[in-house]
Amino acid sequence: MVGELRASHVIHLHRLLAAIRAEFEEDGLDDRRLEAYEEHDVAPAEFKATKVEHEQALMALSATLAEWASERTATGGKTATATATGADPDVEVGEEADVGLPAEPSEAEAGASR
Repeated sequence: MVGELRASHVIHLHRLLAAIRAEFEEDGLDDRRLEAYEEHDVAPAEFKATKVEHEQALMALSATLAEWASERTATGGKTATATATGADPDVEVGEEADVGLPAEPSEAEAGASR
Protein backbone atom coordinates (compact mmCIF):
# COMPACT_ATOMS: atom_id res chain seq x y z
CA MET A 1 0.00 0.00 0.00
CA VAL A 2 2.52 2.62 1.11
CA GLY A 3 5.01 1.55 -1.57
CA GLU A 4 2.69 2.93 -4.25
CA LEU A 5 2.56 6.41 -2.72
CA ARG A 6 4.86 9.26 -3.60
CA ALA A 7 7.35 10.35 -0.96
CA SER A 8 5.40 13.58 -0.39
CA HIS A 9 2.24 11.56 0.25
CA VAL A 10 4.04 9.29 2.72
CA ILE A 11 5.33 12.34 4.61
CA HIS A 12 1.85 13.87 4.60
CA LEU A 13 0.34 10.64 5.95
CA HIS A 14 3.10 10.49 8.57
CA ARG A 15 2.21 14.03 9.67
CA LEU A 16 -1.49 13.18 9.87
CA LEU A 17 -0.81 10.13 12.03
CA ALA A 18 1.44 12.27 14.24
CA ALA A 19 -1.54 14.60 14.80
CA ILE A 20 -3.69 11.60 15.73
CA ARG A 21 -0.91 10.45 18.06
CA ALA A 22 -1.03 13.82 19.83
CA GLU A 23 -4.79 13.47 20.32
CA PHE A 24 -4.38 9.92 21.62
CA GLU A 25 -1.65 11.04 24.02
CA GLU A 26 -4.07 13.61 25.44
CA ASP A 27 -6.51 10.74 25.95
CA GLY A 28 -3.96 8.62 27.78
CA LEU A 29 -1.75 6.86 25.23
CA ASP A 30 1.40 5.90 27.13
CA ASP A 31 4.76 6.89 25.60
CA ARG A 32 6.10 3.40 26.34
CA ARG A 33 3.73 2.00 23.72
CA LEU A 34 5.42 4.20 21.11
CA GLU A 35 8.94 2.82 21.62
CA ALA A 36 8.87 0.80 18.37
CA TYR A 37 7.95 3.98 16.49
CA GLU A 38 10.47 6.16 18.33
CA GLU A 39 13.28 3.69 17.50
CA HIS A 40 12.98 4.78 13.85
CA ASP A 41 14.02 8.30 14.88
CA VAL A 42 12.22 9.90 11.93
CA ALA A 43 10.18 13.03 12.61
CA PRO A 44 7.02 13.44 10.49
CA ALA A 45 8.32 16.59 8.78
CA GLU A 46 11.89 15.37 8.36
CA PHE A 47 12.54 15.82 4.65
CA LYS A 48 16.10 14.47 4.83
CA ALA A 49 14.82 11.02 5.76
CA THR A 50 14.24 8.61 2.90
CA LYS A 51 10.83 7.46 1.77
CA VAL A 52 11.62 3.98 3.13
CA GLU A 53 12.54 5.42 6.56
CA HIS A 54 9.24 7.33 6.66
CA GLU A 55 7.34 4.22 5.56
CA GLN A 56 8.90 2.12 8.31
CA ALA A 57 8.15 4.75 10.95
CA LEU A 58 4.65 5.19 9.54
CA MET A 59 3.93 1.46 9.75
CA ALA A 60 5.15 1.27 13.36
CA LEU A 61 3.10 4.33 14.35
CA SER A 62 -0.05 3.18 12.56
CA ALA A 63 0.15 -0.28 14.17
CA THR A 64 0.46 1.24 17.65
CA LEU A 65 -2.37 3.72 17.09
CA ALA A 66 -4.66 1.04 15.65
CA GLU A 67 -3.94 -1.32 18.54
CA TRP A 68 -4.59 1.39 21.13
CA ALA A 69 -7.80 2.55 19.41
CA SER A 70 -9.00 -1.06 19.25
CA GLU A 71 -8.37 -1.51 22.97
CA ARG A 72 -10.26 1.71 23.76
CA THR A 73 -13.19 0.52 21.69
CA ALA A 74 -13.18 -2.89 23.40
CA THR A 75 -13.13 -1.29 26.86
CA GLY A 76 -15.82 1.28 26.16
CA GLY A 77 -13.45 4.20 25.70
CA LYS A 78 -11.09 3.41 28.55
CA THR A 79 -7.51 2.33 28.12
CA ALA A 80 -6.17 -0.72 29.91
CA THR A 81 -4.24 1.67 32.18
CA ALA A 82 -7.32 3.78 32.86
CA THR A 83 -9.39 0.66 33.56
CA ALA A 84 -6.79 -0.71 35.98
CA THR A 85 -6.40 2.59 37.84
CA GLY A 86 -10.05 3.56 37.75
CA ALA A 87 -9.23 6.72 35.81
CA ASP A 88 -11.79 7.92 33.32
CA PRO A 89 -10.48 9.58 30.13
CA ASP A 90 -11.91 13.00 29.30
CA VAL A 91 -13.03 11.98 25.84
CA GLU A 92 -15.01 8.82 25.32
CA VAL A 93 -14.97 6.86 22.08
CA GLY A 94 -17.69 8.21 19.81
CA GLU A 95 -17.88 11.57 21.58
CA GLU A 96 -17.76 14.51 19.24
CA ALA A 97 -14.72 16.69 19.64
CA ASP A 98 -14.62 20.44 19.13
CA VAL A 99 -12.59 20.87 15.97
CA GLY A 100 -12.75 24.66 15.97
CA LEU A 101 -15.36 25.03 13.24
CA PRO A 102 -17.64 28.06 13.41
CA ALA A 103 -21.10 27.42 14.78
CA GLU A 104 -24.04 27.30 12.41
CA PRO A 105 -25.87 30.65 12.33
CA SER A 106 -29.21 30.80 14.09
CA GLU A 107 -32.34 31.17 11.95
CA ALA A 108 -32.54 34.86 12.86
CA GLU A 109 -28.92 35.43 11.82
CA ALA A 110 -29.39 33.46 8.62
CA GLY A 111 -32.54 35.45 7.74
CA ALA A 112 -30.82 38.76 8.46
CA SER A 113 -28.08 38.05 5.97
CA ARG A 114 -30.50 37.37 3.09
